[in-house]
Amino acid sequence: MVATAAVVAAAAGVAAAAVGDAPRLVINQGIGDARMGESQIQLALNYGSFCFRGCPGKVTIGELGMTTIAYRVPGGVLRIALFKNRIAVLETTSPRYRMPGNVGIGSKLAAGKRWNGFRLQQCANGNGVWVRTGRAVTTSLFENRGVVKDVELRLRKLPPRRGC
Repeated sequence: MVATAAVVAAAAGVAAAAVGDAPRLVINQGIGDARMGESQIQLALNYGSFCFRGCPGKVTIGELGMTTIAYRVPGGVLRIALFKNRIAVLETTSPRYRMPGNVGIGSKLAAGKRWNGFRLQQCANGNGVWVRTGRAVTTSLFENRGVVKDVELRLRKLPPRRGC
């Protein structure tokens, strides 16, 4: 009976870990358990199936005709765009996901034009975008009055996001 309880507890622990993703934001690599370039099959295994109605991931056809999936996550949304069945864009509004140094949605960034490999691009509306470009992916931190409101990872081969 004790052994059975231990097996059930272990199984519950594994199921709980599979349901929740990691609260990490890795510059130019991924958000949570989703990674740039990952297949739509792996995405469905990590976050649940996606469809137009009745699934964890809500599907729309977004920019450039890419399939865009929105998953509700604690505190916001995780949006994923697929290009040729691979993750091409990751975006979140959830404060759950954090970079090293505890930076993420809701963080106030340092004043100046450069920070931690990012450079600030001022927008016409007074807001800004902190951009860090890697070999294949660009990470953008969209801010409003110095506070991060949105984080996006995007393949460099795609056109930049419209708006600031």
